[in-house]
Amino acid sequence: MGRSLRWTGLGLTLGLASVLAPMDWVPMIQGRSPFYADFTAQFKAQFVAQAQVSIIIGDRWRRVYEQVPGLPLENTYVRRDTREVDSEDTVIERLMRYHLYDRGRSPLFRLDWKLSLGDYLGINETIPIDTYPGNTTFTENPRRGDMRAIASLSRAQRQKLVDVLVALFTPEPEPATRPSVAPSPTPSPTPESGSASDLL
Repeated sequence: MGRSLRWTGLGLTLGLASVLAPMDWVPMIQGRSPFYADFTAQFKAQFVAQAQVSIIIGDRWRRVYEQVPGLPLENTYVRRDTREVDSEDTVIERLMRYHLYDRGRSPLFRLDWKLSLGDYLGINETIPIDTYPGNTTFTENPRRGDMRAIASLSRAQRQKLVDVLVALFTPEPEPATRPSVAPSPTPSPTPESGSASDLL
C-alpha cells in the first residue's frame, strides 16, 4: 500500500513536471528558432494594424449607404429624451456599434462581419435584447426591425456590404517615401587648349 502511494506521488510529480516544462523552454527558444521569430513578427504586425484602426464610427455609416445603394435606413425610431425621430441613427450605424462594441469583433476581417450578419439572420449567436444599440435610447427597441432589414438584403447586397465595411475600416497604407538625394554639382567646363581663354 505504501509503495503504491509512493508510485502515485511520483507519477503526479512527473505529470506536473511535464505540464510545466514548456514554461522553462520558452525563453530558451527566443531568438533561436526561426518559427518563433516569424510568429512574433506576424503577431506584432497584426497588433499594430488593429491598434491603428479608429473604432470611432464617425460618418462611415453614411459612406456605406453611398457605396451600397438600396440598403434600408430603419431610421424612424423616436428618442426617449426629445420625443422626436432620430433620422441619423440607422440600421447600418447600429450594426457597426453592435459588431464593434457589443461583440468586440475586429472590423478588419470579412469573416467577423459575416458572423455579425449571421447574428441578424438568426443563424449564429443570439442578439441580446437588453444591450442592443438603441434599446435605452428609443421608445421602441430597434432590434427586431433591424433583423428584418438585414434579412431583406439579397446575398449580393450582403457581400457588397461586407466588402465596403472592411474597406472603410482598413487603414490606408502609408505612401512609400524615397530618400532625398542631393543633386550632384555639375562640373564646370574645362577650357580647351587654343581657346579664347588661353589668350587672356
